[in-house]
Amino acid sequence: MKIQKEPGKHDILIHIDSSDIKDGVLYLPKNVVLIGDGVIQNQPDLVTVIAPGLSFIQNGNFRFCNALTRVEAPELLSIYSDTFYECNALTTLVAPQLRSMWDRNFNQCSSLTSVEVPELYTMRSKNFYNCKALTHLVASIIGNMGDKNFYECDVLTRLEIPILDEIGNKNFYQCKALTDFEAPELTSIGDFNFGLCTELTGIELPKLEGIGNDNFDRCEVLNDFVAPVLTAVGDDNFYGCKSLTRFEAPMLTVIENKNFRFCKTLTRFIAPLLTIIGDRNFYECGFSSFEAPALTTIGNKNFYECNALIDFEAPMLTIIGDKNFYECNTLTGFKVPLLTSIGDKNCYECNALTDFKAPMLATIGNKNFYECHMLMNFKTPVLTAIGDNNFYQCNALIGFDNPTLTTIGNGNFRYCNVLANFEASELTSIGNKNFYECDALIGFKAPVLSSIGKNNFQFCRSLTFFKAPILTSIGSKNFMNCGVLTHFEAPMLTTMRNYNFDDCEMLAHFQAPA
Repeated sequence: MKIQKEPGKHDILIHIDSSDIKDGVLYLPKNVVLIGDGVIQNQPDLVTVIAPGLSFIQNGNFRFCNALTRVEAPELLSIYSDTFYECNALTTLVAPQLRSMWDRNFNQCSSLTSVEVPELYTMRSKNFYNCKALTHLVASIIGNMGDKNFYECDVLTRLEIPILDEIGNKNFYQCKALTDFEAPELTSIGDFNFGLCTELTGIELPKLEGIGNDNFDRCEVLNDFVAPVLTAVGDDNFYGCKSLTRFEAPMLTVIENKNFRFCKTLTRFIAPLLTIIGDRNFYECGFSSFEAPALTTIGNKNFYECNALIDFEAPMLTIIGDKNFYECNTLTGFKVPLLTSIGDKNCYECNALTDFKAPMLATIGNKNFYECHMLMNFKTPVLTAIGDNNFYQCNALIGFDNPTLTTIGNGNFRYCNVLANFEASELTSIGNKNFYECDALIGFKAPVLSSIGKNNFQFCRSLTFFKAPILTSIGSKNFMNCGVLTHFEAPMLTTMRNYNFDDCEMLAHFQAPA
């Protein structure tokens, strides 16, 4: 054994050999305060370490000491990195004064069952990684934890960390036996924590303010999550938590992307201050109603295939992106009094939706209300523009009255078989294939309409009159097969393409310039 003595400083252990191990025991003199880097490694006969004065263990010690079972270091303050790596027989660590632990310590110590470090305050990264027998940790004053600690500790069931304030990334990942987690002082969670903790049922985090990304991934029996001061949630949290029934965060304001996907039993979501929802949240969730009194903005693909959702109410909502409420087959009520803009494919195939009221809605994108077979009432008094293929096969839509509408794209109102009344006094342009096979449409008046594309009003078998006093341009195949059309008035018409009025056998009055 070689000990480097430095006057007025620590005595440092710099070398041992097998002769220093007596009957499996390595005894370090009390004056040895520090073990240097890589001093003790690959000692197959080492069973017990007794170090009464040791305060610091530097990097790379006790690696591959496969017979080591017990370490007694009552004055140990700090362990640096890569120590006790693959000590497969280690069962006991006595270090009541340990304050800090750096990186990659106790990795793959497959016999270690419990650890009590009551003075430990700081733990960096990859400690206790893949300790397959570890069941219990007591760290009463630990304040922060880095990354990948307790990763794949398959039988870890209990943690006592009452003042933990911050967690980094991938801690407790695949701790498949962990049932409860209590951290009353925890304020922040990084990324990928608690992933695949398949037995985790309860979480109590009264001071949690922020959640990063990919936490609680597939925690299949987690049923309740309450975080009274949580304000922000990142991406991909609570993915596949198929037993989660309640989420309560009364201070939450922002949800980013892909949270709560496939939470099929989630029925209660309480976040009264929520203002922004990103993309792909609540995919296939189970709630029947959603109330968000402060919500202003929704991104894309939220509430996708929420087949139990009946009512949606967001009195402050102004903007909806794309594919929200897609195939929500039971959605009947939609209350958004301040909504101004809708993107594409919202309320797509919402087969139970009967009423849509949005008094401030100005623009609609594409394929919204597509195949909403039960939609009867659509009231948007300040709507100015409609994109493409909205209201396709809305078979219950009887009337459409929008006094401020100026522009219609393509394929809107196709196959709306009971649409009898359409009023849009400010309409100036119509694209293609709007009103195609609207069998109940009787008449069409558009006092400021200037242009029509093609295939509009084709097969409108009940259409009797069309009046557009300033219409100048018509594409092809409009009014084709309108068998009862008797009156056509377009006194300003200058351009008309082919096959308009084919098979209009009853057309008796045609007013257009020669």
